Amino acid sequence: MSRKVLLSALPVLILLAPGVLNAITFGEPDGMRHPYVGAIIFQTVTGYYSCSATLVSPTVLVTAAHCTSSVGVRNLNTWAKFTPTIAFEGYEKYSSLCDNLDHKKNGWIKAEAYPHPNYVDSPQIPVLYDVGVVVLRQAVDLNTYGSLPPEGFLSTIQKASDNNFTVVGYGLQGYTKPFYADDYARYQGSEACGA
Repeated sequence: MSRKVLLSALPVLILLAPGVLNAITFGEPDGMRHPYVGAIIFQTVTGYYSCSATLVSPTVLVTAAHCTSSVGVRNLNTWAKFTPTIAFEGYEKYSSLCDNLDHKKNGWIKAEAYPHPNYVDSPQIPVLYDVGVVVLRQAVDLNTYGSLPPEGFLSTIQKASDNNFTVVGYGLQGYTKPFYADDYARYQGSEACGA
């Protein structure tokens, strides 16, 4: 029996157990297997960016602090969406990406982002306290929500014979065709905790 834990904010893993994580290779489309994993788009003083986040209650998502703050300043705007793909259809009808995200029919939910109080943007590796929350302005009612692994999870399974866990999120799957995949789709993959 394989151990399964959903983690969508990879830096949270690094915070929990620096140095034991291997790269995730590819994966498969997730569809609706993990409907509580969402994409967030956030606007900082330098532009728009995206991350994955896990909905742990009807209004609270957990993500990385670097997805909630830039250069010590909280995001100017943050939105979340919980669909298998997050394509921006009809973008040309809007004067800006912000207008597209704010339009209710496009399914994005406005939110507020909060980094961990001890998080500091830094080129230091590992980055410490790289965890944050996003609070939705509108609740998302689901039958189940994501959960965080117990403290020390990666250390616990590192030496186990079955040390696989599930990672789910949006983003680039590969750089070389035919392995390049949709970076606007939610994917899941299996990861083993390295030695």
